[in-house]
Amino acid sequence: MTVPDLSEQDPWESRKAWGDVISSLRKGDMKGVSAAKNALENGQRQMRKDEEAKGDKFQHVFFKRVPNDPIFDELVKHDPHAYTVDPSGGIWKSTSKPRSSDSARSIAT
Repeated sequence: MTVPDLSEQDPWESRKAWGDVISSLRKGDMKGVSAAKNALENGQRQMRKDEEAKGDKFQHVFFKRVPNDPIFDELVKHDPHAYTVDPSGGIWKSTSKPRSSDSARSIAT
């Protein structure tokens, strides 16, 4: 697996979005962890409120729901009783590329 450099990542990709939390964890700064986590989560909550106020529906960025997946079907053959898919939920599959950074919202801290 190849992970793009942080400079090439969308602001909402995990390593970039949670970077301040990770940095604070590495320093053992629990207050910093809490502050960074709260800033990120509050930013996401505000985005949902803004979308709702405008009548926009949340658009999934990194995953899409699919009814089935040939790779999953092949893997589950090895232990067919271990995995099930809820038909109402489908399978969440990674999209080929996240939305471009020019349309992504920045994370305000």
